[in-house]
Amino acid sequence: MDRITFTLLLFALAPASASAQRFSQCHDLYATGNPGFGLGKEASIDGDLVAAAGSFGGVAFFDLSAPGNAPTDVFLPNVSGFPSNMGQALELEGDRAVVSGLAADDRVLVFDRTAGVWGFDPTPIQAPAPMPGDEFGFDVALGGDWIAVGARKDNTHGSDAGAVHLYRLIAGDWTFQQTIYQPSPAPAAVFGHAVALDGPYLLVGAPNTGVGGATAAGKAHFYELDSATQTWTHATDVISQAPGNVRQFGLTVDLDLEGPTPRAAIAENQLIEVWEQQFGFWLISQRLLGSDVALTSLGIKLDLTGSRLVAAGYSSAAGTGLGAVYSADATGMFSFSKALSPARSFNAQQVASSVAVDGDTVLVGSRAFDVPLGNAGVIQVFQEHDFEYESIGFSGACPCTNSTAVIREEGCRNSRGYGGHLVGCGSDSAAANDFGLIARGLNPNALAIFFSGTDILTAPAAQGDGSRITGGALRRISITVSDTAGQINLGGLIQDNSWPVGQTIAVQAWYRDAGGPCGSGYNVTNGVALTVQP
Repeated sequence: MDRITFTLLLFALAPASASAQRFSQCHDLYATGNPGFGLGKEASIDGDLVAAAGSFGGVAFFDLSAPGNAPTDVFLPNVSGFPSNMGQALELEGDRAVVSGLAADDRVLVFDRTAGVWGFDPTPIQAPAPMPGDEFGFDVALGGDWIAVGARKDNTHGSDAGAVHLYRLIAGDWTFQQTIYQPSPAPAAVFGHAVALDGPYLLVGAPNTGVGGATAAGKAHFYELDSATQTWTHATDVISQAPGNVRQFGLTVDLDLEGPTPRAAIAENQLIEVWEQQFGFWLISQRLLGSDVALTSLGIKLDLTGSRLVAAGYSSAAGTGLGAVYSADATGMFSFSKALSPARSFNAQQVASSVAVDGDTVLVGSRAFDVPLGNAGVIQVFQEHDFEYESIGFSGACPCTNSTAVIREEGCRNSRGYGGHLVGCGSDSAAANDFGLIARGLNPNALAIFFSGTDILTAPAAQGDGSRITGGALRRISITVSDTAGQINLGGLIQDNSWPVGQTIAVQAWYRDAGGPCGSGYNVTNGVALTVQP
């Protein structure tokens, strides 16, 4: 039985949706004190460690286990010996990260973390024969003792045919080992536009390769490491299941060995294909279509780790980019879980300029985000939780046609152009008493009143410029003022308010909004509900 027969047997379209996963945006990361940093152009996560690049040459590292939202280490252009123009691409693995230069300026830096402090080797990795315009470092990949560097406009085998250079850590030094080219090089194929490494596998995207009569249909190439000779050999190349003009299969790629079989994610315009290695062959198992979940540009950024795949996409309904999360079931098949739309976000802030995932944590970068500093950027951290919490009321009727998109899960539109967004964080355990709330998208320094109820209204009631969905026995739980970013954090709510075990509690926040669209002078957030557990 040949590969085509296997493909027909294994190929399936992904379900458009599955049971809703619960993700809360409980943490934001900022390049504190650095306006114009553009944090979130690129991001990578491994455990609690996060590496991120800015739009203007800076690199920042974070530790999610540490308090606060500031980086542990920041490297700014032309400061303390750090070069300018870094951050085109990056990848983090354990206590090591690799970062290439903006505009692919022919250098790659390796960072290592020692005793909790990040530092970089001042001697950059460079192409074996540097040539201007090769775009060495357009993409990079890190896997164990190997680094792959894409030079997508290498001209050795034709104008912009492309190449990938491979480096190995030997006796503490990163040493050039090998250059690979597309097996049948073609001008303008941009082989090396995207690269991924995991274990003995290397995946290279060549999205402008022609296929049959289709221009820029794209190809992806799999390589395997010969452990005896420590050289990479071409295993196979694959094409889209529906190649077409400018489909650009291989636009972004990733590899993962954490599942039951080696897997790869390969994006083309508007969709992602998931491939698995079975019986010694790389075979397609699924196509994830952006149109199934009302997203365009799906896969312009992606990350595959274990049972999770996250991809950047654009939602015309929300008017912004977002991170689409797919989760694999026990059989390894992916289905759409949730679209993560950061609070108070606009397309102008370049939302989902990067995405990354590890375990239950998803990162969504917004490099032009302007809160709290102009174009400082932000990385929003979403974490999945298994307790019974839900965001409610965001799809209810608003008083003066000031509704917001359901996908954004926020309250009715306010004077800032979006809705107040309330999320629950922590757990629903009365004993742990770690359930808290974060309200975002309020006016800066605005009075806010948090209130709870013992019921959820089936028909929302008008409340100023918003809609109240909290009912039953109402109770005020906090009066406070938002910070300069329009955010409020509350914690320890179960014991502080004597919420009994077994009781369902719904919470909303009322806040001042003098210039709101309906003219009432105030608004309310969406609601959050949970059932208290022991």
